[in-house]
Amino acid sequence: MRGDHGDHQAGARPLGGINSLWPLFGIANQLLAAVALSVGTTVLVKMGKARYAWTTLVPLAWLVIVTASAGLLKIFSPDPRLGFLAHATALGEAVARGALPPGVPDAESARKMMFNDRLDAAVAAFFLASVVVIILLVVVAIGSFIKTPAPSPLVLPPATASTPVGPLDGTWDIAAGSVAGFRVQQSAVGVSNDSVGRTNAITGTIVATNRQVTSATFRIDLTTIKVGGKAAPQFATSLDTQRNPSATFALTQPMTLSSAFTSGATLKGTATGQLSMHGTSHLVTFTISGSRNGAALQFAGSTPIALSDWGIKQPQGYGFLGSLANHGVAEVLLVLQQK
Repeated sequence: MRGDHGDHQAGARPLGGINSLWPLFGIANQLLAAVALSVGTTVLVKMGKARYAWTTLVPLAWLVIVTASAGLLKIFSPDPRLGFLAHATALGEAVARGALPPGVPDAESARKMMFNDRLDAAVAAFFLASVVVIILLVVVAIGSFIKTPAPSPLVLPPATASTPVGPLDGTWDIAAGSVAGFRVQQSAVGVSNDSVGRTNAITGTIVATNRQVTSATFRIDLTTIKVGGKAAPQFATSLDTQRNPSATFALTQPMTLSSAFTSGATLKGTATGQLSMHGTSHLVTFTISGSRNGAALQFAGSTPIALSDWGIKQPQGYGFLGSLANHGVAEVLLVLQQK
């Protein structure tokens, strides 16, 4: 009988019972979705895919605006048929006048309904405040991640070079410590950062004769490049590394090495050659610096790359929401040991 009575009371309360619980359920359900989308946005950014973050940011913004508006109306609307607090106030005034509204059998029931209304308002406010806090934490986390400096351009190691050992002339092979990669600017919701890829999978040789580099050939395994320490499937797709797994560079003009370089000074200059990747080859010029460090040669350099020159399809961009630049920079740091 008590269960029947409870059902009857819930059904008999036009502004109580299920009418109070259902809006709370709807608010909680939609705000839970907002939390999930916030987490999804964070994951996308930390995976280095900030340009796709709009896919979660747009529905997140819609959910937060609509659900927060509805939640605030349920709490603060002056209409007793809509607002929890207004309904509680209206019931209190009715009890004071001794004129209870239909469906409210006595003053005690009215006080219970007033308590429920205020509790519902507090719960709804807690839901809204919790989501605001979560979104603020997500914004802070994403902002902190985006502001984290991208890896610095590849340059010669700090000046700890030792006295050159052995002759310069001869054949030099790529050795441990060599790095190659790229740098492309990406942006999401107006915030820009560099997407930087790196690999140590480089092979090749140079030949030095009479203070000139007369030959230089290098091969980079593109399938091993990682962005932020992780595999980059979008990069592999754009370059079609399944069919074109390597990039190669072959020097086409001798590079003169000064007598000061032979003695250990830092060299500044250029290296021109044929760069091949994605099934296409073009003449490029690297701006380089070099030095002798004990028994090793070290060269660091970079050259600008326009994706369209190599037939590389730029990932789809979404303007302000997220995009990847159509150009970038190829970078190398070469450490060589003489055969």
